[in-house]
Amino acid sequence: MTERFDDPDRTAWGSYWADVHDEWMGAEIDQDCLLALKELANGGPVLELGIGTGRVAIPLVLTGLTVHGFETSPAMIEKLREKPGGDQIRVIQENYVDMNVEGKYRLIPWIDWGPFLLHSQEEQVRCVQNAADHLEDGGFLVVEMPTRVPIPDNQGPNGSEHLLIESITSTSVGLWAVDYNPLDQTLFTQQILLENGSVRLQPVPMRYVSPAEIDLMARMAGLKLKHRWSNWQRAAMTSESSTHISVYEKPAQP
Repeated sequence: MTERFDDPDRTAWGSYWADVHDEWMGAEIDQDCLLALKELANGGPVLELGIGTGRVAIPLVLTGLTVHGFETSPAMIEKLREKPGGDQIRVIQENYVDMNVEGKYRLIPWIDWGPFLLHSQEEQVRCVQNAADHLEDGGFLVVEMPTRVPIPDNQGPNGSEHLLIESITSTSVGLWAVDYNPLDQTLFTQQILLENGSVRLQPVPMRYVSPAEIDLMARMAGLKLKHRWSNWQRAAMTSESSTHISVYEKPAQP
């Protein structure tokens, strides 16, 4: 599986997903998410990691906030620019892991599976540290991730390979084909949509990171866990929660 994660072209994900991203993920965040992020920003500047089509950034801009964001995919950026408000956002067309941008930010959202889309633990650690370095004192890094991912149990005849059913309708079937490496927690997935006689493949290389692991990354970067919610209505997370939203604060320096 290693060769699948060695591809230096980080724009490939966006070229596969740009035209269906809003259909699958939603054209914009819901009002509960918007309200939570706006309150955390408290009028300060926002830097989004993986801005995509602007489903997070544009609603924030329309509330009057200044929003910058990283995005490597020209196809994603083109979709963002087509939307009202998209021209008000500064987009840095670079890999956000090393965050080559000046200034400090009040809020850094890293949501919609963002940490999983980095390909190694080293990249995830470096990204959290760089995010912390770009937060102003009292600022927040907000991470949203699922607590459950399609990881094979390694008990079947194909070991690390697994096929999962995501959805079934009268006209379509959605599948996940997953190849999981438990040594480094990397997954190569193909999301397969069978619809009205057509077949569409959406490749997504990922690295699974648990809530406890990203807590440790944040602690190493000098951040403290401020909130952990199971949804954007800010309900408490439990062992049954399918999602966690973790809000990390940069303490004020003495």
